[in-house]
Amino acid sequence: MSCFILIHPGELALKKGNRSFFEKILRRNIQKALKGIPFTFQATFGRFCIQVDETASDEISIRLSRVFGIANFSVAYRVNMD
Repeated sequence: MSCFILIHPGELALKKGNRSFFEKILRRNIQKALKGIPFTFQATFGRFCIQVDETASDEISIRLSRVFGIANFSVAYRVNMD
C-alpha cells in the first residue's frame, strides 16, 4: 500500500517574486534527502505531496525532519469511501 506525505513549506508565501526560486531549491533539497527511496513528487500551490511505499514512511519522516524550509509534514493514506 502506498502512502502520501503532505509537506508544508515555511515562509515561502513571504517571498513574492522569488517564490518559484525558493520552491525549486526546497524541492531539490527534498529530493536529495530522499535519495535512494523511490517516490513520486507533486507540487501544488503552497504544498508538496510525495507518494511512497508505506514501509518507507518512517525513514522518510526522519529524513524530512532534517530538511531546512519545511514547516511541517503529515503522513496520509488513501482509503475507500465506505
